Amino acid sequence: MGIYDRDYMRRNDDDEPTETPREIARKGNVLAFSIVIGLLLVAGIILRIASDHQAEIGEKRIAGEQFQRIPEQSPVVVSEMPTKLRRLVDVNTATVDELQAVPYVGAALAAAIISHRPYDSLDELDKAPGIGKRKIEMLRPYLTVK
Repeated sequence: MGIYDRDYMRRNDDDEPTETPREIARKGNVLAFSIVIGLLLVAGIILRIASDHQAEIGEKRIAGEQFQRIPEQSPVVVSEMPTKLRRLVDVNTATVDELQAVPYVGAALAAAIISHRPYDSLDELDKAPGIGKRKIEMLRPYLTVK
């Protein structure tokens, strides 16, 4: 006989059990049901977060694809130049700030242009990473090589 069995047997026979086995089983069922409902709620929240995350990734992918779709014939007209850009920018002498004032040129692209100087013509801009034939055609109305 183990120690727990003896404790069970030492129970006073005068003491009536406070709960019937049926009541204990019902409480156990309620507890199990509550746990299952809680798990289902947590799973629903996780699925909702995952689906929101997937939708956000899809939106970013679509936006990236739209950004990369540049028309073959760029409808860039010199009269559409921003007011802060009144003259053509020389790629061999321009500063980073001057290059960033050009449409379609950000900080990384300006740094790449500067790091691959000198250029004999605008067609040589494709030496810099991130610049292809299409990008050169888009930048041609704004840049020059002197």
